[in-house]
Amino acid sequence: MTTLKSLVEAKLAISRKNPFEAARDGGLERSFVNDILIGKKRSVSGANVGKLAIAIGATSTEILSAMGRLEAEPAAPIAPYVAEPNAVMEGPAMAPWSAPVRDVEELGVGIASIDDDESAFELNGNVVDRVVRPPGLLNRPGVFALRVANLSMWPKFRDGERVYVDSKKPAIEDFIVVELKPTEEDKAGKAYVKMLVGRDAKKIVVEQFNPRGRLEFGHHEIARILRVIPMEELWG
Repeated sequence: MTTLKSLVEAKLAISRKNPFEAARDGGLERSFVNDILIGKKRSVSGANVGKLAIAIGATSTEILSAMGRLEAEPAAPIAPYVAEPNAVMEGPAMAPWSAPVRDVEELGVGIASIDDDESAFELNGNVVDRVVRPPGLLNRPGVFALRVANLSMWPKFRDGERVYVDSKKPAIEDFIVVELKPTEEDKAGKAYVKMLVGRDAKKIVVEQFNPRGRLEFGHHEIARILRVIPMEELWG
């Protein structure tokens, strides 16, 4: 079933716009479209239906259908605007729009907390879904997705929020996934989504937001570090 969030994701993938560009094009507040993507806004009404349609390249009917409100009163009309062409496109023709590509593997999370460690989870390695590849990741290998499994990084990441990750070396203040080496045979090690705040030859230092605090991991403990790809890269 199409939801408002999935409709916006699909339309942005087709248009190759990020949510902030889309909001600007529709005459909406800067965070309006992004609030839909992160689950903060689950419905729209009135004139905003038409504005959102313009922003993401959809129809008002598609938006109302995604919200289950086809019987609702029609959105307030927006006065037509005819713009004079003021740009000349040079170079090769743009490729035609196509349906979103769903080829990014989403890995499953086995346990949301381990041994009373509420900020840890376990990557079980199973592919549970293939999700939309954002336009900024086209032709980029080594990308996969996973879902945050607790509230230790709230309000940056919600419990259950999908993030895309790669193996690019993270910079200080990048968000990362730290996967530790297993301490028991035939069992995955703990994993953490945190913000990288320091590193030296022996360890890395990471920070969490809820409750706020810092953790240190020795390089000898770490199986791998993955970088959470920031929003501006996802949407190109």
